[in-house]
Amino acid sequence: MDQKKVLANIRKLFDTQKQGVLATIGTPYPYTSLMTFAATPDLKQVVFATLRKTKKYVNMKANDHVSLLVDSALNRVEDVKNAVAVTMLGAATEADATTQKEFRTMLLKKNPELAGFLNETECAVMVLRVDLYIYVDSFQHVIEIAM
Repeated sequence: MDQKKVLANIRKLFDTQKQGVLATIGTPYPYTSLMTFAATPDLKQVVFATLRKTKKYVNMKANDHVSLLVDSALNRVEDVKNAVAVTMLGAATEADATTQKEFRTMLLKKNPELAGFLNETECAVMVLRVDLYIYVDSFQHVIEIAM
């Protein structure tokens, strides 16, 4: 499968899935969180929101290297051969003042239920700048795409 096709499949997955699992580097163990997300059209950035007082936010401030896993599994036996999983590796930082509004709008378009949450004063919009996608289908077919 060529890179263009894989990226199209990733876009399709992101358009149909609302949540993924974010992993941050904690002390002494990795820390995972279920997150709603949205991706930029070019798939180079993925945005999500969290409160600044959370463990994941503190972890990202200390070490911005994160991974985010999104999959199509439906908790069925056939998921082993039919599900697709995409892991993004990169650095996550808080959106700056110039992009904050754009990214909030992107999150709200995909996840309107976040309206109240995004208006909280302690809510931080985070931007994951994707360095690498790891795309897995057919159980063990792995394709890596550097961004």
